[in-house]
Amino acid sequence: MPIPTIREHIREHCVEKTPESLLFQRHSRLTRNTMWTQDSVGHLFARARKAAKRPDTTFHTPRSTHATMLMLNGATVRETMDNCGHADLRVAIEHYQKVVPTHLRKVVELLSYDYLEDNVNGETLHLILEKLRGERDSIDEKIRQVSALLENK
Repeated sequence: MPIPTIREHIREHCVEKTPESLLFQRHSRLTRNTMWTQDSVGHLFARARKAAKRPDTTFHTPRSTHATMLMLNGATVRETMDNCGHADLRVAIEHYQKVVPTHLRKVVELLSYDYLEDNVNGETLHLILEKLRGERDSIDEKIRQVSALLENK
């Protein structure tokens, strides 16, 4: 999916329309087809952060979120490091492997059910059942989306 999106972006927004084009080009008459400066990117990011009302967001927040989502969806630390271009395990662990409370709670609940099945209280079973139903609904939706994409190919 990402490659067609990139090709579409090149067709619609890049002057040269080739795979070698700069993906994000400056768009004024004087600076067209040139790279953004660090100051320009910083200014645009500051405006986006303000519009999103997220003063806590840094330029690396999307990268950190991407890495965390990779791991939550089953990527190994090595795969995440390779994807983000890191060779240092410390960087991956300290900066990109976040503790996500909802994920941790799910793991603990499933663990308690797996090992204490006979002694789990009704509330925990109810939570597990709701989570499993939610996961099923999410998977059903993903199946519908992928099926629709396949039908359009």
